[in-house]
Order: sequence, then C-alpha cells, then structure tokens
Amino acid sequence: MLLIITGMWMIPWFFSSPVTPISVDELIIIEQARDTLLARGKSTDEFSNRSLHKMGSEMGPGSGPGKFKANFSPKSLFFFDPNSATEADWKKLGLPEKTIATLQKYLSKGGRIRKPEDLQKIYGFPEEAYEKLGPYVRLNEASVADKKIAARRFQDNQPYDRKPKEIQRVFINHADSSQWEALPGIGPKLASRIILFRTKLGGFISVQQVAETYGLPDSTFQKIIPYLEADILTSPVTLDINHASQEELQAHPYLSYQLARIIIAYRNQHGPFKHKDEIRKLALMTPELFARLAPYIATY
Repeated sequence: MLLIITGMWMIPWFFSSPVTPISVDELIIIEQARDTLLARGKSTDEFSNRSLHKMGSEMGPGSGPGKFKANFSPKSLFFFDPNSATEADWKKLGLPEKTIATLQKYLSKGGRIRKPEDLQKIYGFPEEAYEKLGPYVRLNEASVADKKIAARRFQDNQPYDRKPKEIQRVFINHADSSQWEALPGIGPKLASRIILFRTKLGGFISVQQVAETYGLPDSTFQKIIPYLEADILTSPVTLDINHASQEELQAHPYLSYQLARIIIAYRNQHGPFKHKDEIRKLALMTPELFARLAPYIATY
C-alpha cells in the first residue's frame, strides 16, 4: 500500500511540464506588448505571456523602458542640472513625457540625482538617452534644498546661546514633587519615588539618604546633591517595636521580612523590649544596620 500511495503521489511530477519563471525585464516587455495590442484594438486574451514577450521583443527599439534602447532623438543638447531642470528643459532634451513625470515625482519626494549614473535608476529612463545626455550633466555642488539641509544641520550642532535656568535649593524633608522635578535628571517618576521613600522612612536625617531611593542613579544623585538642603528633622517619625505588627515592621525600608518576624518572635518569647538597644541581640542585626535604624525605632 505504501508503494502504491508513493507512486500515485509521484505521477504529477512525471506528467507536469516545467515552468520557467518570468524575469522582471520580461514582465516589462509583456506590459509594453499588451499596451500595443490594446492600442491596435486587439484583445490580449488569446495570447500567452510568452507570446506577448516574443511580440514585445520584436517591436524593436523603444519598446521597453529602463535598459531597453529607444529611438532617442533630442531636439537640442545643452548642459543641465537634472535636479533643477524644468519640464520644458527635459522636453528639449527629448525625454518622453512619462519619464519626465516619473523623474519629477522622484525629485518632489526628496530624491536627488547626485551623479549622472543615478539617471539610470529612474524607471523608464531610456538607455540611449543616458548615453547621449550623460556627458551634458552638470551637477551643482549643492542645490537649494541641499543648502537648506546643510544650514539646518549646522544650526542644530551649534550650542544654545541662552542663560541656563537657575536651580533653586531643595529642602529634602519638605520639598514637594514639583520642587524635586526642577532638579536635573529628576522626572515625575523619580520625584514620586523620593517622596514615597521619605514617607516610609519617617523623614530624612541625612542628605545621603536620598541616594538610597530605588531607581535613582548615582550619576543623577551627584548632579543634584549641590542643590539639596539638609533640613534635619528634630525628631523623625518613629516605629514602636513593642506594639507594631509584622506588616508595619516590614514596611519600613530598613527592616526586612525576616527581621520583622524575628522581632515579633523575640517579643512573644521574652516580652516587650525594655530599650531599643536590646534589638542589637537579634540575629541579622548588624552594627551598621542598627546605626541606620536607631533613629526610627522606639519602645513605648
């Protein structure tokens, strides 16, 4: 059964004739042949693409655009710049109206002829026309459009001659969002994060604490530090470690989830802390961490 199925699957390969793909140049000639037949009042339905291609090839010079030669006969020859030549100039040079329209559309959309060979890239530009007109092409060093672009680029590269905006000093414990955003490199998102961090912390006791804000690059902090004023709080908001819940403890930026659990467990086992220094005995509590945390905790 497998052999029969395989044989039936291979039958179309033996009886089908190979199809040769039509190149782009052939398609161009076919379209020219179709246009000629329609102009003669004949239908193209009875002709295959290959027949049309053969007929287009037999039409002789001028039957195809681009690479195909045409009976090109300029009315007069003169030096010209293809980027600024008018429609009348092109007609005097003998260029077909359809090609003139294509060329002007290309130029109107910002295209530029930067060397004579670029004319060959224009669709429909006859090869014989390029051979005869090429020696007469005289490109200016810069057209009006190119000069405007160059001038604009020059202006963009010039430093702004304006007085820098004066930056006001920011009081770190009382500044609102707009005052933070006035600092270099601080946008709405960073301003909100600084204020949120300040609130969770209980207030800043040092300018350096601003640098601990999540997502604040050190390079940005170095830019703003000259404008920060340390309006130190007389007493920051403190957290009562004898009565605060685990959620309240771990919400503080300096207390982790694990340390909050240890505080609750110690308090349940040994009773309330008599002094905040007793927290030094807990696991995970380092001298550096206690020094940072001490201003923000209390025992009531």
